[in-house]
Amino acid sequence: MWPFSTEKQPQDPSWLYCGIAVNAAVGMGLHHSRSMNSTRNISMSSGPSTWLGCFFASTTLGMFIGIPPSINGPSDLEAIEQFVRRNPVQPEFSYQIMTQHTLAKFTNILLENSKDAINCSLVKVVETELDGLKSRFLTDWTSKSEVTLLVAKLHLYTMMVVRMQSDLASREVLLKLGLSVSLRIVYLNDQGLAYRSTNYPDMPAAELQRTLPKNHFRGLALATVFLLRYFALNNQSSPEERELARNHVAIAHTYFKAASTAPQDDRARVARLFETLSRQQPFDIDNAKLRTDNRMGWSLVNDTIEIGKEIRENSEQSTPAEIPIIDRTGASDQTLDFDPSVPSAFDPLDFSLPEDIWGDSLWGAFDIRIGPSMH
Repeated sequence: MWPFSTEKQPQDPSWLYCGIAVNAAVGMGLHHSRSMNSTRNISMSSGPSTWLGCFFASTTLGMFIGIPPSINGPSDLEAIEQFVRRNPVQPEFSYQIMTQHTLAKFTNILLENSKDAINCSLVKVVETELDGLKSRFLTDWTSKSEVTLLVAKLHLYTMMVVRMQSDLASREVLLKLGLSVSLRIVYLNDQGLAYRSTNYPDMPAAELQRTLPKNHFRGLALATVFLLRYFALNNQSSPEERELARNHVAIAHTYFKAASTAPQDDRARVARLFETLSRQQPFDIDNAKLRTDNRMGWSLVNDTIEIGKEIRENSEQSTPAEIPIIDRTGASDQTLDFDPSVPSAFDPLDFSLPEDIWGDSLWGAFDIRIGPSMH
């Protein structure tokens, strides 16, 4: 149940197929610990595994197209956790499922709450619960496991940044968190995520990389778009942050370009989008509103795609340097002159945020009230 590679995203039927699979599973009672009689031909292990697969596909696909999880009720989520604990599920897959389980439990609460201060406290709660999954569901801590955690956190931060307009101090903290997470996602992908095949030991890592599901590349795309909008193309970011972001955008661009197998496949189109946007002038993000803000964190990617579309349409009538990326009221005249296909000589790990980023000391500097420490 992975998204299909298509020439145009509206042609991807994955979400429709996912809905059919989920509804069929519900109709057979697979979402209950005690299945209905219609499942008598399904083994005791395949029934729960099928429902876990439906849940995982539904939540991950929804996250990457900006639709809140539909399987989010207390009883449904309790059944998911029981299935994971009682059935022989691969540890890494169990961790991935429970990561989506945590997001499903809190997403609607965050979306329905309009108070920034409360949302900041909830973000801390969600982040703490995500971090606790590593000890609750034992698994070998691999690069893939870490990317699963980081992408979930990035969706959480981006969802809040997109909606948070009044509390600028809290928004700035979330932007710094998103920066750290995005840099790490790009770095881990560039390192190869320990690609290997026991059946085909001589297969090049680049070939194994192409076998990753489309949602994996969507997570990397979200991280790159986050870096582009809020740091590489933000004239309010510091020179160090801008350079760090530009370097990692270049790494991601190279990664997508190398992973493509055809000029018009998904990864090639993403690489061209990053190349186009990286040549635009910096702008002031505080005066730039998203065209779409009702797709959770994925609104950021949708907006970026729309910007790229406008640039392509306008490029037929004017030069790229004259094409506005968005409303640049008060923006700097300095152009972002870097080639995304050539990463600069910059250590991708030479940047870190304070370990107590959620600690009282940092939040106290912004005079933000948070609940009791969760640590």
